[in-house]
Amino acid sequence: MTKSLNFLLPAMGALMAIAAAGQGTTFVQIEGTIKGSHGVPTSGILLRLPNGTSSVSNRLGHYTLLAPPGFTGTVTATDPSVTFGTFTVGVHNYTNITSDQTNQDFNFGRGAQGFIQPPGAVAVSTNDGQFETGNGSFSFDQSNDHALVVTPEFPGAIFNPTSLSFNTNVGNIYAGFTATFGIQFPLFTAGPIFSGCYPPDFASSFDGSAPHVYAWALLNSIPGDQFYFDWFDPSGLLWMHSAATLDFIGVGCAWALLDTPAAAMHPGTWRVVFGSRDLIRGQSTFALTIDPYLTGTIEGSMAHLAIANGWESNILLINPANIPSKVRLQFGDDNGATLPLAGPGTNATLNPHATLTVSQTGPADAAVQTGSARFDGTGHVNGFIRFRYAPIDQDAIVPLETRAADSYVLAYDSTKGIATGVAVANLAALPATIPVIIRDDTGLTIGTGSLTIPATGHTAFVLSDKFPATGNTTGTVEFQTPQDRRISVIGIRYPPGGRFTTIPVVASNDVGGGSMAHLTVGDGWTTTVELINFGTTFADTHLKFFDDAGNTLQFPLTFGGNSTNTSSVDQTLAPHAHLVVQSNAQAGAPLQEGSAQLTTNGKVSGFIRFRYGPRDQEAIVPIESRNDGSYILAFDNTGSVATGVAVSNQGASAANISAVIRDSTGATITTGVVHVPANGHSAFVLADQFSATANASGTVEFLTPASGPISVLGLRFPASGEFSTIPVVAP
Repeated sequence: MTKSLNFLLPAMGALMAIAAAGQGTTFVQIEGTIKGSHGVPTSGILLRLPNGTSSVSNRLGHYTLLAPPGFTGTVTATDPSVTFGTFTVGVHNYTNITSDQTNQDFNFGRGAQGFIQPPGAVAVSTNDGQFETGNGSFSFDQSNDHALVVTPEFPGAIFNPTSLSFNTNVGNIYAGFTATFGIQFPLFTAGPIFSGCYPPDFASSFDGSAPHVYAWALLNSIPGDQFYFDWFDPSGLLWMHSAATLDFIGVGCAWALLDTPAAAMHPGTWRVVFGSRDLIRGQSTFALTIDPYLTGTIEGSMAHLAIANGWESNILLINPANIPSKVRLQFGDDNGATLPLAGPGTNATLNPHATLTVSQTGPADAAVQTGSARFDGTGHVNGFIRFRYAPIDQDAIVPLETRAADSYVLAYDSTKGIATGVAVANLAALPATIPVIIRDDTGLTIGTGSLTIPATGHTAFVLSDKFPATGNTTGTVEFQTPQDRRISVIGIRYPPGGRFTTIPVVASNDVGGGSMAHLTVGDGWTTTVELINFGTTFADTHLKFFDDAGNTLQFPLTFGGNSTNTSSVDQTLAPHAHLVVQSNAQAGAPLQEGSAQLTTNGKVSGFIRFRYGPRDQEAIVPIESRNDGSYILAFDNTGSVATGVAVSNQGASAANISAVIRDSTGATITTGVVHVPANGHSAFVLADQFSATANASGTVEFLTPASGPISVLGLRFPASGEFSTIPVVAP
């Protein structure tokens, strides 16, 4: 860290508190994964050492505990979610360990079990890839992050129900299927029908990449010629009735086809019914899945990137899993064609816990090129994109968009010379017309419109130019995802001084409430919290502020047209309303730091905006609404860059928050602990707290203790002092 940056950081006041304990301490790391018999990760399992140190397995089933060198004792794994008390998953014993203990796994899954009548060798599969051939029963691992759908398959069998759905993390549910038998037929995606009626390869899941889905029935010398196929969409409506094409060469068969790209506009579980008007025995039904017509599996996207003429777009991806993950990045221009300066894209394999940085710059004297990007691959890779305008060394960071929501809401401000920019990307391989709803701060609709974007295309504009109703006002804009499409949206805030920052959007599938790991008021700093009720009902909203020690933090605030000195804000927000809570400390007021917590009985979320007045500099970060087992922060302390960290504890008791520091390859380089009081807060320069991070880059994983949730925020300080926030990744 340069001398000038050392001087700048205390002046900014964002990193004033240094956690007292944990610095320089070396621990032995005990880590492993908890999975069920089918290999599905199990989250929410409590791991505990005899001294009370604890960890909770995350969405990938992974856990990490930090033990003192020479540790002798046990690691006990329990499931706190059971209703009849604490269930012990397992115990590992250790004697005088002095090195890291990896692959300390437990075999435990929350089960979804059931029966099949009549019993037989029925193939049973799930929507997350589990499979077994049951003989009257089935047993699968319950999923952590989505409902588990179990489907039996047997040629000619009609099952009631056709599938069963088990809610997330609810184990030991017992249910089943009963079957009757009809005419045997499979589906396939290749044609034409082979001579002799030999069936091509069987499949039951399709997307728009296949031109047709063929239904094929083996007739087994059944008499008659009045055969038909009826295709029903996921809503149960008859999509198409088609007479079967007959081929009685050899054994004899009947077939028909469905146009897949058109059907893929209505994704979900379809049914095809084969019947004969000459048969008394009735019909046979087969279920198939048709996925949305997208160009591959989308893990995340970036609604905007800018290259050349001083602009850089730096994408950082993090693999939070303890297994390798493959990723692919693709870049497109406004019309969906390859962005010339970005090229066709990047393919890479990320080692466990490793990072990948992809920088797109372009010549300084070339015209700027704009577009969007998307990534797909295996695992739960996540990260962020950092925009940089080199002439003023200005950064702005936004998380990669990994949500697939029905709509996205952007808070805008077009007053006092502020401009709001918007970028929207269409990730589907078909054009998209996106409905737009503009509302004022009360939630009242003041304008509507639409955006038409080519397949895999992009658009960017100044909001008030595209939609004049937003001029000289504040409020929200809702971008609605068209049916069978996927979009991503970001905003860019341009104050009069030109030091821009990105504005995160609220997604319709977000949860309400959350926490803010850091706030700072006084000595030139202001903190603004912007809240959006993205639900359709009134919502009671409670915002509370706490200092480093966990005591209530009181300072001057303005909200709803009122100014007061308070430590909390209690408001009822109308549907779609937007509330701005602005700190307004007087010039020369002493610096106050802490954190904030938001609770609500509705769907209220938003973001927090930091501003340093002497530089007219702002940075924004979304409210943390996740409650995961750990949070991963990417850091860069190379050159003249410094990384700051803020950690808050929302638990009712003091927390020892374990930290695992890794380099960019995923290798552990050190461990430590950050002590935070109940409802408290700690902020520090990362290299001061953990000296192994000096002059290095990598990640820090903060492990959520059993005592309660935490939130984490990073701050990036280049030599110019043009700071920006760094979002954290939850596995």
